[in-house]
Amino acid sequence: LISEPKVVDGKFLFAKVSDAKRSKEYLEKILDTKKWTISATGYKLYAFPAEITKGNALEYIHKKLLNKHQTVVSAGDSEMDISMLEYSDFGIVPFDCSISDRQKFIKKGHGIYTADKILDYVIELNSKHEYC
Repeated sequence: LISEPKVVDGKFLFAKVSDAKRSKEYLEKILDTKKWTISATGYKLYAFPAEITKGNALEYIHKKLLNKHQTVVSAGDSEMDISMLEYSDFGIVPFDCSISDRQKFIKKGHGIYTADKILDYVIELNSKHEYC
């Protein structure tokens, strides 16, 4: 461990670790993976209840705050973002991201230029009235 594990807002566990892959594999062995999602990104390790996902949060926001016919666009670069990307009409990922099944998403940008490429794409989408 690089840092002591912390429980954030009483909802999920976070720790910085020296070997995220090995730490993830260990947690997957000791936790019920039907109830817990374990995610490792770089040196960061997360464990959170399976029902807490970015996709569920986006769905809630979409249903509560937006017109149901409005287009949903999201961008992400880690396994924790997959549910959000799948919920979206347009899920965008960088070419060089860690998402293993990124083939089903729109790919834009490399490295530090990714945000610019994603923003250009969203502006282009918005300019086409059929997507508004």
